[in-house]
Amino acid sequence: MMPLGSAMILAMSCMTASAQEPLPVSEGFNSFTGAGFSPTPSAGQLDSDSWVVLGLSDGAGTFGGTHTTGDFARGTSTGGVTTGGIYAFNTGGGNKIFGVQPSTDFTPGSFTLKIQNTTGSTVTGLIISYKIWYFNDQARANSLNFSHSPDNTTYTSVPALDFTTPAAADASPAWQSVMRSVTLTGLSILNSGFYFLRWTGNDVSGSGSRDEYGIDDISVQATSPEIDVQGGSPLVSIANGDVTPSTVDGTDFGAANIVTGMVDHTFTIENTGTADLNLTGGPPRVTVTGTDFSLITDASTPIASGGGTTTFTVRFDPSATGLRSGSISIANNDADENPYTFSIQGTGTATIDQVITNVLSDIATLLADPAVSEKAKDRLRDAQKALNKAKAKFASAKKQKDIKNAFANLQEGIEQLMKSGANVAGLIDDLVNAAKQFAQDAIDEAKKFAGEEEVDDEIEEAEEDFAHALQHVAKGEFDNAVKRFRKAWEHAQMALKAAGQPVLPKESEVEESDVEESEVVTDYVLEQNYPNPFSQIPRFAGNPSTKLSFALPEAGAVKLQIYDLLGTEVKTLVNEHRNAGRYEIIWNGRNRAGELVAGGIYLYRLTIERNGAAPVVMTRKLTVLK
Repeated sequence: MMPLGSAMILAMSCMTASAQEPLPVSEGFNSFTGAGFSPTPSAGQLDSDSWVVLGLSDGAGTFGGTHTTGDFARGTSTGGVTTGGIYAFNTGGGNKIFGVQPSTDFTPGSFTLKIQNTTGSTVTGLIISYKIWYFNDQARANSLNFSHSPDNTTYTSVPALDFTTPAAADASPAWQSVMRSVTLTGLSILNSGFYFLRWTGNDVSGSGSRDEYGIDDISVQATSPEIDVQGGSPLVSIANGDVTPSTVDGTDFGAANIVTGMVDHTFTIENTGTADLNLTGGPPRVTVTGTDFSLITDASTPIASGGGTTTFTVRFDPSATGLRSGSISIANNDADENPYTFSIQGTGTATIDQVITNVLSDIATLLADPAVSEKAKDRLRDAQKALNKAKAKFASAKKQKDIKNAFANLQEGIEQLMKSGANVAGLIDDLVNAAKQFAQDAIDEAKKFAGEEEVDDEIEEAEEDFAHALQHVAKGEFDNAVKRFRKAWEHAQMALKAAGQPVLPKESEVEESDVEESEVVTDYVLEQNYPNPFSQIPRFAGNPSTKLSFALPEAGAVKLQIYDLLGTEVKTLVNEHRNAGRYEIIWNGRNRAGELVAGGIYLYRLTIERNGAAPVVMTRKLTVLK
């Protein structure tokens, strides 16, 4: 019997026991000498556990039987024989085939090959190829047709593989060959189960003696799915088990802002195999881990063989700054790649004013905590006031002086937090790291224009100040660290100026004016934007941005979002906790991808979630000019 090996290729045991070949194989009969069949084959014999010959006058062969005489063992020949039976015909160049000289033998008759599935899973298809050799020396046509069976009883013929030798003999006979191949589908060969392949010969036309013919170069391969997952643009294959995310193949989602940003990546699953690929998990078919990653669109199944594809989309929506990690796992019926897994990652980012906003929210929680002393709360209120100013100035800076003042307010806020004695170490770390990142971003931008002496000198100064700031951080001198980060930022700005580049951060897509904390607000208000209409294209026509103002009589979770008239979200301008007060948000007419929106009418919606009460929702229209 012929086992289907772990590589899903037929392990051909048809030669002598010593002639078995490693996978994959395309088996010939060069070791066969026409010495018959045995379950323990000697040199030159075929294995009767695998091969059976029927239709000989010396009787019917049996699987596992010993048939080593008479018609079963006519030896070797180059053709032109007259005695019927099984031969090892030499077709030239030392090539031997498993052949027959029909006479009263093999009319009809058959060769049957028994194969076994040892793949470890059910085989649903077979790819079969073989060569037919014939020596057309007689004026009689004979057939050699292929069929197959799951039980060695009921056989299914494959007419496309039928072969008949010519009726007229060649004037100068010589060995000739034709190739035959087929893919059988819809099978169900269980693991360790058997399947049978048969070649049947018979007279077709003419009279007298018959041509010699036989088979050679038999290859049987189980059809199998082959999964390949790709990402990126252009698509790049992602290795199964990959743990090094890359932007090239889309497994590294890059940076996304923790408030306003999210990144969607679409991956493709391709089946390059010869059988349908089934995704066997779920649904969902694709499993995504990592709290900041989610499956947006699932893959479909099955995936057709020969290049069929499906896609799935994963979203990165960071909940915190820094490197965020996850993984993807796809259960499937690929024998050696189940499950298909790989790592993914993205980086959560936040502007310094967003970090301050989060810190202010935590301060508000501490101020409401009865366990915090009044003395500590006084310091926390001072910190809150300073940080509110810092936040507003960082968010709406128009001049370098605004940034310097924002740093001063930030430094003051940190000093007050340090003096409060409250459990604020984490808040201080967040603020210091935000200042550090603010300075680092400026230095990185300046380095893009290095190469001129004045630029390089300023970059060197910036890096020295940055190094000193890190030393202050190590010593716990956080206020002094912020001061040094500010100086590093200033030198980076000087480097940009020397390089002829803008010296302020690029205009943000959303700007916020100072919060009016002193005014008492008694009702929820969403005012009409001003100006309206507006043009989002600076320096060309109209106003390049518009102001959206709202007021809160009490604190709550606030969302301010832009929608088109179909209800599709265009941009989220605010998505955070806000204290009572009046707020002004500047929108420059760009969507969440940073692209200018088309001209037309849009809706802006204010939603305030309140503890123990129904949310407040208010909507107005605005117009964007082309």
